[in-house]
Amino acid sequence: MIKMTITKTVDNINDELKRLNTEIGKLPKQSETRLKETTPIKTGNARRNTVLKNGKSIVGDYPYSGRLDDGWSKQAPNGMSKPFDNWIDEKIKKIFKG
Repeated sequence: MIKMTITKTVDNINDELKRLNTEIGKLPKQSETRLKETTPIKTGNARRNTVLKNGKSIVGDYPYSGRLDDGWSKQAPNGMSKPFDNWIDEKIKKIFKG
């Protein structure tokens, strides 16, 4: 006959979930800041009008946002979305690695 006893010795899942929730909660504002940093600046209009709406969507609310994102500016030849995507991927990896 085989007898097994299973005991729980550590309960840190709640701490980890709290940490994840906190870090993920910071992402929208951090993302807005990062996207603004990669937005070319001439007059400041593009950066001023790149805004976080409803706490979850970042909007480039100016008529030439698409052109800038397509690499129209020498300051951001890769646009803003591609560098931002790379940044957010790394950020999420760091959060989940703890």
